[in-house]
Amino acid sequence: MTQRKGRISVIAVGCLTAAAGLGVHFGPDARAQDAVQPGDPTVGPTVSGFEVNGAIDLSIGFDDNVFATRNDRVSDGLAVLGWSASAERDATGRDLRIYASGAHARHFSESDENYDDVALGTEAGFQAAPTWRLFGGLSFARAHESRESPDDAAGQEPTTYTDIEAFAGSSTQIGRGSVRVGATYSRLDYDDVSTAGGAPIDNDDRDRHEVTFGGRGGYDLGGGYEMFGQALADLRIYDDGADDNGFDRDSQGYGVAVGLRYDNRRDLELQALVGYLHQTYDDALLENIGALDIGLSGTWRPTGRTRVTGGIARSIEETTINGASGYVLTSYTLGLEQAVHPQISLDTSVGFYTNRFVGIARDDHVLGLSAGARYFPMKHIFVGTSYEYLQRDSSDPNEDYDENRVFLRVGAQLAPGYDPAFDYGDVPAFVPGTYAGVQVGYGNLGTELEGQRGGAGGGVPGSLTADFGDHGPEAGIFAGWGVDVGNWYLGLEADAAHSTADWDHANLPGERIFGVERGTSVGFGPRFGYRLDGGNLVYGRFGLALTEFGTDYAAPDGAGGYRTASEDHWLPGLRFGLGTEAPVGGGGGFVRLDYSYTAYRDYDVHWLTPTSQLRRDNFANDESLMRLGFGWRLGAARDIPARPASSFDGAYGGVLAGHGALNSVERGARSGGATTLTADRGDTGVAGGFFGGYGKTFGNVYVGVDASVELADVTRDNERDPNGRVISTDRRGSAGAGVRVGYTPDGNALFYLRLGGTASVVDTGYEAGGTVYDQTDTLTGVSVGGGIEIPASDNAFVRMDYTYTDYGSYRLPQSGGNVDSFDTDESIFRVGIGFRF
Repeated sequence: MTQRKGRISVIAVGCLTAAAGLGVHFGPDARAQDAVQPGDPTVGPTVSGFEVNGAIDLSIGFDDNVFATRNDRVSDGLAVLGWSASAERDATGRDLRIYASGAHARHFSESDENYDDVALGTEAGFQAAPTWRLFGGLSFARAHESRESPDDAAGQEPTTYTDIEAFAGSSTQIGRGSVRVGATYSRLDYDDVSTAGGAPIDNDDRDRHEVTFGGRGGYDLGGGYEMFGQALADLRIYDDGADDNGFDRDSQGYGVAVGLRYDNRRDLELQALVGYLHQTYDDALLENIGALDIGLSGTWRPTGRTRVTGGIARSIEETTINGASGYVLTSYTLGLEQAVHPQISLDTSVGFYTNRFVGIARDDHVLGLSAGARYFPMKHIFVGTSYEYLQRDSSDPNEDYDENRVFLRVGAQLAPGYDPAFDYGDVPAFVPGTYAGVQVGYGNLGTELEGQRGGAGGGVPGSLTADFGDHGPEAGIFAGWGVDVGNWYLGLEADAAHSTADWDHANLPGERIFGVERGTSVGFGPRFGYRLDGGNLVYGRFGLALTEFGTDYAAPDGAGGYRTASEDHWLPGLRFGLGTEAPVGGGGGFVRLDYSYTAYRDYDVHWLTPTSQLRRDNFANDESLMRLGFGWRLGAARDIPARPASSFDGAYGGVLAGHGALNSVERGARSGGATTLTADRGDTGVAGGFFGGYGKTFGNVYVGVDASVELADVTRDNERDPNGRVISTDRRGSAGAGVRVGYTPDGNALFYLRLGGTASVVDTGYEAGGTVYDQTDTLTGVSVGGGIEIPASDNAFVRMDYTYTDYGSYRLPQSGGNVDSFDTDESIFRVGIGFRF
């Protein structure tokens, strides 16, 4: 994947920040920076007129999917040593910055995955005249390509490369107008690697030069607003005249955009643009790429201890995947950094990324989540922890993966993390407490299965790649300890529960039978959150889970019977989630609604064919679980500041984001009608959209109407290679409406139930026996659910709810004149932020 940092920034802001130059950016993760951004120092000592900063930290962590694979996952521990150093001087009319950084990883078992990444560079600026500024810089990076990259070569070792970059430009102020021009140059040189068997993998066909030049003109409208227009052109010139697949990948491109920028010079910066991107390829067999360019970036500092960042960006990226000219990368990001105490800071982020490949039938959707905490026991020493989750859902099921990473950190930095002599004013006190409760839930058990099929009589076997899943209930207990630091909350929680969720696959009579059932589970991990007025808590969580799974497997023996290979496993998994708690009863009681996702270690089940050939299926289980809890805080009740009762009356609207599962029971004839297949198909995905409605309270009872519309990315795959059926089902979006009935005991929270209807658009692609077609169905069904809504201010609110929809059955023609039915349902958990008018 191409590294294109700085391509727009030189034009937009006249300065290139190369600290990110340690990894190939492929979406949410720059893997060379594995949890090693040490300290983010701001003010260091001054030496000979230079402000000097430096930091070093050691991270010890665990990665549950080192190679980013759908199945046959390999987990490993690793240690990462990160460091950074910089010297910066800002003299009158002249400024200079010199920097270097590195990340050095050592894996406990998979030593071939070790890496040593370094970057160094310099940037300079010169005020040639009062309204004319020159700037430029040079950088070098020696890095490795992440296993999560779409262009990962799957070598014995990660692909390493060097990136040499230079940039130069000028900015001029003409009255209320401004003009910036600039150019960047990048030289990328990829090293060859070898396969696990020792065969060479040629990466020389990726070596290239990239040149970008352009300009931007702006006009100050006053009041902090600036309108602007910008244009750029680029050249991408490869060393080889053709890549290993015979394509000439040289190209020329351009981009144009207009936009508006706002900066109030205090706490808010925003920029939005719209334009067009285009890339033309020298090879006539490579399809040219054109795309609408969209951009949005912002930074909001509501308080001196809080920073919120977000953005939308689009670019055309390089690839050497056979047949693809490139891909359009669109990113959506949101982040929060919060100092909850002079010595404690939290950070969290979410990102969603789409890779739309041009020239081949492949689309990737990547979800990235992260959370971390840092504590300074001394002003130059810090300890911390971080959690990261990555999920790629691709139209090519072989490219899917889930990955969890957890790190513990200790580090030091030259700049003080806090000033112990400074008067911070009203520093919040620590208020600890314990709690316990019971909870009931309903969740989805899913499995990504990969196994061998066919190959009878000693032939070459084929394979099955499929998604299975179904819902089931759960009940359990929870207990924990936490501390309130002002409005912020930090704690640890443990839970135990039992579930009967299971899924099954059976092709009867006489064919394969298998399935998975989930049993008892225990979990433990930290929670962190924020208390809104009235004591309502919005929180996130991550931690470990240990869960019992039973796997039943029966394969025909060729003599009318079965050979069974059933197994029971206690599997470890990494869990993350979020939820809300609302106090009830005026004492220590509370009600909570919690949602979590857990990915478990995969395992093999071995079985014998009728000719006694040993085969295996790999099972990678995951779980999406909603829990409704009732708890009690032990000891003295926390002093909750009183707030005026909120009005839930009137019209409202807002945005929502969700995660859920689409499941179907597939039924159909097989083997010319000799057998009947019954299989629980399912997978999970994300959704986002808008909601609105109207409601009114009658005493403590609430009645209202509610509607929503959303786009979704839930893809379920079943692929039998080389000659079987290929079925892909995608839920693209939905619209729903219903009635909400709720109860608000004290005006501090609304507990509600919802009944209504939902219509969803589902696309199904089918390929088998020379038959290829796409079918689009609009499924309608009855939706039931409930949630909790809590006020965030006089008019704003946060709500979390869970909805289950039964869509009934739809039919899909199969090869041979058969028709399969799909009895379909969906469960989804949504988080909404709304405003009451």
